[in-house]
Amino acid sequence: IDQAIDKAISQNKQLSTEKLKSMYLKAMIKTSADIPQTNIMADYGQINGATNDTRFSISQNIAFPTVYKRQKQLFTQEWKESLLSVTMKEYELKRMVTEVYYNMLYWQKKEALLKKADTLYTNFYDRSSLRLQKGESNILEKTSTESQKAGISIQLRQVQQELNTAGLQLQLLLNTDTLFTPIVHTNSLQISLSTTDIAKNPLLQLTAQKQTIANQQIK
Repeated sequence: IDQAIDKAISQNKQLSTEKLKSMYLKAMIKTSADIPQTNIMADYGQINGATNDTRFSISQNIAFPTVYKRQKQLFTQEWKESLLSVTMKEYELKRMVTEVYYNMLYWQKKEALLKKADTLYTNFYDRSSLRLQKGESNILEKTSTESQKAGISIQLRQVQQELNTAGLQLQLLLNTDTLFTPIVHTNSLQISLSTTDIAKNPLLQLTAQKQTIANQQIK
């Protein structure tokens, strides 16, 4: 699972896009104090009377220094939001990979159980057929066994289809053409949740950062 998550984080295109966006916003902080270019104008002609006049004008727009300070603070907060967006994307990616990964393990375990049951019913079906031939049982026993075996075969095909679908989902998340098979060393998944974990939730942090940006925009 750790290898799958690392591979997804390093190769996922959406996450790469978010990281590039964050780099762009960091570079934009330097433009917060970008002063407009100086405007120079020249006029020549009969401006004030019959004779030709020449007039030059220079204008420069400069905002109050506090505006540039607030602008830099705003750009900085937007950059911090982009970092949280990257964290959020990573969080979502980890969640999806983990969900698909353990779904595949679940279907693998179920497939193994159904194959074992299919083998048992196949043996039982062969014995029922032999017993029927020797007159030791009736047709009902054979038909019942055959029905059970057919039901397991249908379930097995459904499970294999689910397993194939989950495998394709894992390929998509990992952005790879290789079909990976998950392995696990324990059948139990330990999950712990504390107040500290909730406070570090990326979605809550991202929402709080949006509030900070809104306040900075007002300033």
